[in-house]
Parts: sequence; C-alpha cells; structure tokens
Amino acid sequence: MRIHLYSSALVEKDDYKSKFINILQHYLSLSPDVVLTAENPDIVHVFDGKDKRNITYSAKLYNMEIPVLLSPLNSFLPWKSHRKKAKKGTLKPKKYPIVKFVTAFHASGQLEYNQLATLVDGKNTRLIENSVITNSITDELMVQQFVEYYKEILVIHDQFIKEKINQKVSKLITSDVDINGNMKKLCSMFLYIEYLYRRHNIPFSILQELSTTMFEAEYNEDKFAEYLETLKITNFVASLESVLFSRSLLTEGFMPIALKEGKLADKIENLITNYSK
Repeated sequence: MRIHLYSSALVEKDDYKSKFINILQHYLSLSPDVVLTAENPDIVHVFDGKDKRNITYSAKLYNMEIPVLLSPLNSFLPWKSHRKKAKKGTLKPKKYPIVKFVTAFHASGQLEYNQLATLVDGKNTRLIENSVITNSITDELMVQQFVEYYKEILVIHDQFIKEKINQKVSKLITSDVDINGNMKKLCSMFLYIEYLYRRHNIPFSILQELSTTMFEAEYNEDKFAEYLETLKITNFVASLESVLFSRSLLTEGFMPIALKEGKLADKIENLITNYSK
C-alpha cells in the first residue's frame, strides 16, 4: 500500500499538527504493509482542510481518481474569538471547497466527528483519537487504526471506480445487443485495467482473470471492435493483448482485435505486479 502524507509548509509550522504528522510518518515507515511515497500513491493523506495548497492538490488528485483522506485537525471548527472555544452546530459546505474532492475524513475527537457528519453528506468518516492531545491512545495504536482505515478506503474507492465503469458501459452496450453480457463484462474489465495502468499498478491476477474471460467468452467481434472505438480504448486493448500473449499465452484467436506491440505494450508490462516467471 503506497501512501503519501501531504501537508503544506504552513501546516508544518504548527507544532501540534507537525508532531501528529511526524508520529504517523515514523510508525507508518515501520509497517510492512506500507510504503511512504509521493510517486504514484494508492492513497493520499492530507492534513488541514482550509489551506489553499491542500485544496488545489486535493482537486488534482480527485481528477486523477486517487483517493484522499483528510484530517482537518480542527481546521473546520468555528471558533468564538473571545473565548477560543469551538461552537456547536452544523458546518456549511460552501465554506469548505476541499470537501468535494475528499474520499474520506478523519476526526480527532467527538465534537469534530459530529460536525463533520453534518458537512460531508454521507462520505466515510472515522473517529481516531489523536495521541498528541490525549493519553487514552498510544502512538502505535493510533497509527495501526489509520492503517486499517487506509485499507478500508481503498476498498471503498475501488468499488466506486468499478461501479462508475459499469454504469458507463451499460449506457453504451444494451442487453438486446449483448445477450450473454460478455461484451459488457470485457469492456468493463478493459476500462478497469486502463484505470490501473494510470495508477501504475496492474496486479497479475487481474490479467489472469481477463485471459480466462476472453478465452471463454463468445461475442460479435465486429460489434465489439466498434464499442472499443467508442470507448476510445482500441489502442490500449491492442497493446494489452500483446502483453497477454506473452504473459498468459492467450492466442490471437481469442482476441477481439489484432494485438499491437510497441512502447505502450512495454509500459503496461513494466507495471505488472506480483508476477513470477
């Protein structure tokens, strides 16, 4: 699991927030399930919800379909200036543009959790106590809870992507044309693997599943080729077929279009993970 912990220079100047981020960074670096990296992350953890740099970066990640976990760290809580106490009540989404781009939220305390629930419109929110400000949780346990939360967010995000793809394909391919559903299923698989390609991580097990499906499926090849053109994935599928030919021994007779060797096929092959020769 590749995780990027992102915070702006302004956030890092805040001792309380900086200490929280440093604890996460230290213990996550010790976890066998985690690789901390800004390069092709599976998920990005952003700190502070009002910082303009964080909003801009979260919008970029949203467009790239990379899930974002936000720890507002009380940046959403309205304060009474004369007492510095958090107000109770609801928050107005228009005041917090980052909310649109965030996949899931972390609350440090019950008050923040309750107010986030009024703001985020059903998005996943988890209360994980902050070990910087309470003795009721250790640093290690806090980070362990975050690791589990990261994993849950990735599952939720993956389901969202697949549902989005299925809806797109269903609008294009109707049941009266694709009676057995094979073209719809294969197009969805191709689009999902294209998504994984953009995320720089294609598990070999996915390609094995695709090969089996292509081997067993019956469909109108001419009509299927038209759908690939409409979905603008003809070149990608042709290049992917070249990889399947070399990695899974799928023969051309079970491919909807002619395979294509070249730079794209090489890039796809280099992004395959968990493959043993």
